[in-house]
Amino acid sequence: NVCDFLLNVVFVIWLDLGAAGAAWSTVLGQLIAVCIYGGGLARGKSRLRYRPVKPDLRYVLACLRLGFGTSVHYIYQMIFLIFANNTLMNMAGAFGVAVFDVIQNASYFVSYVYDSAAKAAQPLISTFAGESSDEDVSVVRNLSIRWGLLIGGVATVLVFLFAESICRIFGLTDVLLEPGVQALRIFCVGAEFTGINILLSNYYQAREEAFPAFLI
Repeated sequence: NVCDFLLNVVFVIWLDLGAAGAAWSTVLGQLIAVCIYGGGLARGKSRLRYRPVKPDLRYVLACLRLGFGTSVHYIYQMIFLIFANNTLMNMAGAFGVAVFDVIQNASYFVSYVYDSAAKAAQPLISTFAGESSDEDVSVVRNLSIRWGLLIGGVATVLVFLFAESICRIFGLTDVLLEPGVQALRIFCVGAEFTGINILLSNYYQAREEAFPAFLI
């Protein structure tokens, strides 16, 4: 995401490529991330590594019985993006998609703050819950919520205050600037609520309480 942001500055502001520059920065940002992860796996110093294997569908299906709640949101995200982009393209054309792209990138920036607090707390909550130590579970939960909301709140305020600058970095100028700023600030209004959902859903998943996590 840092690479994505910096490439937006290069392509949109310095090279004046507009919305196309914003698209290229997103693609290249993802490729850079893949190269970083791929290089780490290729070195073979971690437990995760590349090796030849014959896929066994039965083994894959057996793994799915353990659940995949932590990663399934990527599937939902893909479906949502396909639906949102097609809907916006029909309603507002490329301009609507360009504004949505800014909101999407801002949401990544803000939600990653909450997600980092939630993911840091998740293994601790799972361990303490397994040991039936409710007091320790409460301490970790309260710490993750407190610090997640605090740092996430700061990130949201920064996005709200510098909404116009963020829109310009992502290529929204002229007639797109005002609706982009408005959309970005409307997003900020609900960001804290989103953060609470992220923190609580991870908490319930860590405790293996599926129903409240599903509701959230």
